[in-house]
Amino acid sequence: QWNGYWSQIHACFASADNWLYQGLAGIRPDPKYPGFKHVIIKPAVVGNLEWAGGHHDSPYGRIISRWNRGKQKLTLDVTIPANTTGTVYVPAKDISVVTETGAAIALAKGVKFLRMESGAAVFAVESGIYRFESMLPESVLAK
Repeated sequence: QWNGYWSQIHACFASADNWLYQGLAGIRPDPKYPGFKHVIIKPAVVGNLEWAGGHHDSPYGRIISRWNRGKQKLTLDVTIPANTTGTVYVPAKDISVVTETGAAIALAKGVKFLRMESGAAVFAVESGIYRFESMLPESVLAK
């Protein structure tokens, strides 16, 4: 109610969807590039959750992040729209266990390995559709 009596506007309800697409799906804006000109994909593979996914319709097109896991394997599908770039965090034991569309990262078009960070291989990607596969790190398997 706009008169302030028995308000039905609660901050906890305003951001529930934020947690789903920014947290679980991992679709995040890069503060250095407003408007999703550069997107960060950093999914939260948590607990015994077997899959999650989401999308965001940016000014440049639809950004998609979907992941699913087996016992030790993760598959992460990512779409980065035209005229946009991204940074993708793939939970992984190390870079040697990560592939993109079944091929070694060195052969993947539009993908550049940046670093390992907190149990994830971090990649710079151009616009396109990607399927990353990896073996999950112990930090994720232990949860």
